[in-house]
Amino acid sequence: MGISHVAGESSPFVESEEYETSDREAVVVRVCGTVADLKGEDPEDHLPEGYVLLRSILQPEGNGMGHLVVTGVVPGSDDVTTLPETTTFSVDMLETELPLYAHPHLDGGGFRNVCIAWLATEEDERVDGNGDFYYRDAAGAKRKIGQAPVIDFCKAYLDGVETYTKYSPVITKISIYKRLPGGSMTGRSTTGGTADFSDDIGEWDDPPLTLNGYPSGHWFKSGDGYVQNPDQTWKRTEQWTYTEETSSSQNGWIYNDN
Repeated sequence: MGISHVAGESSPFVESEEYETSDREAVVVRVCGTVADLKGEDPEDHLPEGYVLLRSILQPEGNGMGHLVVTGVVPGSDDVTTLPETTTFSVDMLETELPLYAHPHLDGGGFRNVCIAWLATEEDERVDGNGDFYYRDAAGAKRKIGQAPVIDFCKAYLDGVETYTKYSPVITKISIYKRLPGGSMTGRSTTGGTADFSDDIGEWDDPPLTLNGYPSGHWFKSGDGYVQNPDQTWKRTEQWTYTEETSSSQNGWIYNDN
């Protein structure tokens, strides 16, 4: 269970301290502060008494601020082999084709509903000889379209543009282990340990890395897998994908209603 600390006004300060194993043989301390101050910190100064440094990672998070993530272990503990030797992150942009009526320019004003109603209208009724656009409402009445964003949509659609391209970030975390970390997957490896797959795949889950412009609450865990390397170490690859939807707006469900 983590031990929370109250942030002071000084930089840096210990933000959290969490034990990685039930017997407390490994601890992870997150230190918050300015990147400039964190670069001058000695990671070992932030470890509780009785722990030695396993690794430290500086994570810049924008506006000159960041986190120093310090991992310590009890000397000689067996659990050191189930902690990652190295951890690296990468960020890629995922390209997705979405229906044109889902474009953000059609947010608000009921524009999207009019576009959908226009698409549901018989093709020979959608536009007249003067170039004006019409749709049938729920009662079957024919109505002229006057909203500029909807007119732009109709023109683009008739020109053959039916989708638009959207880019969303995907964060990948790669961890290298001496042996598989403990878990519930059956079948032991030749180097000991069992595969510990995440139980939150496909569920809302914020990544361990912060990206400016992509807030928390919009991410879901989209991948988790292990590959054994030729040197008998194990590579674990975890992924988090960003979406415009949020866990609160969809009551915890992940789906694309476009």
